[in-house]
Amino acid sequence: METVFHSVAPYVRYVYGEVYHLRGLNRRYVETALGVPVGYDPALDTALGRRFERLMRLYGLDGGLSTLPSLVLTRAVY
Repeated sequence: METVFHSVAPYVRYVYGEVYHLRGLNRRYVETALGVPVGYDPALDTALGRRFERLMRLYGLDGGLSTLPSLVLTRAVY
């Protein structure tokens, strides 16, 4: 995740953590693409959210992260 922040920080002002909902088609699409089931670990989700927010501050970026259970996928807004 830090590599992404480092790479995009000179070019963007905002980054957002995308929500991966535990139910619905998105989960099925990701599992199909990866070829393995995708589980949910609340501790990992919390740790990733904290790291995302720390990296936003470190690189001086604005944006946000949903508080819903999620797998954090980083997307930059140009």
